[in-house]
Amino acid sequence: MTQKRHSARRATSVVLLTLVQATLIGCGQEEAGLLTVLIERGGIEATVNATGTLNPVHMVEVGTRTSGQIESIDVDYNSLVRKGQRVAKIDPSNSLIRVQKSRAGVLSALAGVERAEAELGLKRDQLQRQNSLHDKTLITRDRLDLAQTAHAQSLAELSIQEASLAQARAELEDAEINLGYTDIISPIDGIVLSRNVNVGQTVTATFQTPTLFVIAQDLTKMQVNADVSESDIGQVREEQIVRFYVDAYPNRVFKGRVRQVRNSPMSVQNVVTYDVVVDVDNGDLALRPGMTATVTVITDTKANVLKVPLRALRFRPKRTGRSEKVVKRLDDSSLEHKSRLWTPDGKGLPSPVSIEAGLRDDEHVEVVSGEVSEGDEVVIGYRRSS
Repeated sequence: MTQKRHSARRATSVVLLTLVQATLIGCGQEEAGLLTVLIERGGIEATVNATGTLNPVHMVEVGTRTSGQIESIDVDYNSLVRKGQRVAKIDPSNSLIRVQKSRAGVLSALAGVERAEAELGLKRDQLQRQNSLHDKTLITRDRLDLAQTAHAQSLAELSIQEASLAQARAELEDAEINLGYTDIISPIDGIVLSRNVNVGQTVTATFQTPTLFVIAQDLTKMQVNADVSESDIGQVREEQIVRFYVDAYPNRVFKGRVRQVRNSPMSVQNVVTYDVVVDVDNGDLALRPGMTATVTVITDTKANVLKVPLRALRFRPKRTGRSEKVVKRLDDSSLEHKSRLWTPDGKGLPSPVSIEAGLRDDEHVEVVSGEVSEGDEVVIGYRRSS
């Protein structure tokens, strides 16, 4: 029993010694002095950071409207093309056969129209003779009615044959258009970014047109599609200046300008972002489609303002002695709703100063108003004793 009491006393002594050492160490750090910086005057730049992808401003996917085997390919990657230029050819054999059948159909319909016209001429002459005989009361009314009916039927037959001719001509036109589709044509002036087919490959035009080529109109004008988080999108506006860099040129800063802030949200794993389109001048063709860009949107700037490090706003004095009473009094007052700086007083202790904070960047914040001026010291921490 006595041994247990001695063990408990030793444990209590160790705990008390540890607390005393910690207190001395804390006091030693505070006695080492305050770490301060000077309030300075300069510029502040507020920014929003995002990542994005470089894309051509105008890009077209070239497909096919007809099915068949690729007979020839006239361009390759990076080929410059003109609007209306053929870039590939699909085997036209089946289309040619359909054109020939349609032409034969037109000829057959023409013959049908000519036969109907001849028949109509005969029935017209017969009707005229029957009318003449009926006027002379040489035939009955029934025979005249039969002649009139035969004439009307011939007239209707001619209309049917003319409609058949129009249909045959439309089928021929359709077949000729489909024959024209065997020539794959570039719809714009530009450069070929990708080629997705080879000679001999069969392509099928269904409800979803297959993409054979991707052509960009002008790579000297590009855009960055940046994904800006929902927490930052409220600060982004059109015409704001943008800086960005790509991994291919880590030491080069590219510039652009916000053209559009799209309202359509994109959600990936519950993270909501918005597409911000940035126009970029790529006159030297250094930037390539698909590059990943690290984007900085400059949302606001101010020059020649009082500024302090953000660390000064985050500083809180140790809650010992006088500092604890000061902090408690400030927390109970209306100053808790304002930004607070701490300046060293004559005794080396932090003294609070209330300020109105303005624009801030990653390192500094603007001092809009308060009882501080350029060159004043503000506390950012404690010096550690050696």
